[in-house]
Amino acid sequence: MDARHADYLRHRMVRFSAAISETQEHFSELAVFGKYPASAPYHERSGIVQILDSLDADGDIRSALIQEFLRIEEQLTKFEEERGMVYRNLLHNELCTLLDVYAAAVCHANLGSVVLESGHDPFHRDRIAVLVSELEKDHDLTGVKNILRMLDANLSPPDAGVANPLPEKPLQHRRPRDRIIG
Repeated sequence: MDARHADYLRHRMVRFSAAISETQEHFSELAVFGKYPASAPYHERSGIVQILDSLDADGDIRSALIQEFLRIEEQLTKFEEERGMVYRNLLHNELCTLLDVYAAAVCHANLGSVVLESGHDPFHRDRIAVLVSELEKDHDLTGVKNILRMLDANLSPPDAGVANPLPEKPLQHRRPRDRIIG
């Protein structure tokens, strides 16, 4: 493993640990668009997991990085256990708010009033994907995933080559009260 990659991973793990600590310290101040969003630890973790998964198995350095990552993961697990459903509900509320913002942003983009810039995520789409991945462990997010697919399709046509982190096929989830009668 290149020393630059190892240093970058260490830097990301420091950010991950700091996000957990800040979320603990400022729990009463958590806000979707504030300095301390509830999703910060998960957002930091997702980048690390992607990088670790992409690395070649390279002996001691990779093992040490994985051990450090697992130690920080334990901090997150402990925090989750301490805050319980209150924290999970904050995460769910954040997802709903971000989804509303994304829907509005897609409408504005289709009207031409938003310019899409590469390397910038004005729609918080990455954060939404991280929250969906985390919250689907204990919430039914079928409707959220279907809305995301629809919004993604309206933002960029299928031939635009934009990566979609959700499966292509819409999920079917119908309950009797969901049917329109008439």
